[in-house]
Amino acid sequence: MIERMSTPRALTAWLAMAAVLMLSIPAAAEQGPVPSPAAGSVALLAVPAVAGELPRTDPDSPSWKQATAVEVALYPQDWTEPKVLVPGVARVDVSSLHDGAWIAFLLSWSDPTDDRVISIGRFSDAVSVQIPTLPGADLSEIAMGQQGKAVEIQFWKAAWQEASEGRPTTSKTLYPNLWVDRYPEECVKDKNAEAVATRTLASRAAANPTQPRLKAGSSPVQDLLAEGFGTLTALPDQRSVGRGVYKDGRWRVVIARPLAPLTRHEAVLVPGRHASAAFAIWDGSAGQAGARKMRSDWLGMNLGDRR
Repeated sequence: MIERMSTPRALTAWLAMAAVLMLSIPAAAEQGPVPSPAAGSVALLAVPAVAGELPRTDPDSPSWKQATAVEVALYPQDWTEPKVLVPGVARVDVSSLHDGAWIAFLLSWSDPTDDRVISIGRFSDAVSVQIPTLPGADLSEIAMGQQGKAVEIQFWKAAWQEASEGRPTTSKTLYPNLWVDRYPEECVKDKNAEAVATRTLASRAAANPTQPRLKAGSSPVQDLLAEGFGTLTALPDQRSVGRGVYKDGRWRVVIARPLAPLTRHEAVLVPGRHASAAFAIWDGSAGQAGARKMRSDWLGMNLGDRR
């Protein structure tokens, strides 16, 4: 004979079962992304002062033998949309040197494809260095900083380097059989071409901050500032430089920036003191662009005194 529960007893049983089910739900479901398993466990990056010239744009300079590389783990950006659902580049080797005035980072990672062209459905390989603007142990939020604790970002893109070296991606290079009679800036003398292009090309007329990266001789590194998601802004003074080399399925990219800031909004790096940095990589062939990237945790740095 089956005993039928009374209403109070049935309610108590159901409440107990619900409590057990709630306890079995992973805490990450309530708290957002799970922190990176290696958070805080990466060794410090030693940044020695170089005796000679700082290799600001030379990934193959012998000066890099003075630096010791640290392997930094990377994790999918899973904090905000659009997220990276499939892990990409798993690690990046980071070295750094300074000369008392500038600091340079050498970033090296494995990538089976060399992506330098931007088009419909095609994206560029890229890498960035992120540094908190406020010194001290109380770090900014790793994901693009936070209000009152901004981060400065130096962003290198392979497509920008192609343009800076005189090989920009244009409709003519993408579609060699495309026929256009004339673009307005091509109908005037050289001294007036830039002014005409500014009036007729929407991106230049709107002062798109990426436009300077598309000129021959420009820097392929953009200086940015952020205080959280959706706040990324180009700094008014663009000073950083860099250069990347792709060989044997591997990128080697140098990003260099001045130690001293121009404004109170920029990061301050002082020889002899501790600092922090984080890194991100975009794999163009994996469809990574914007928020879709692989990112690191904070990495401590010790900047050596200049002798």
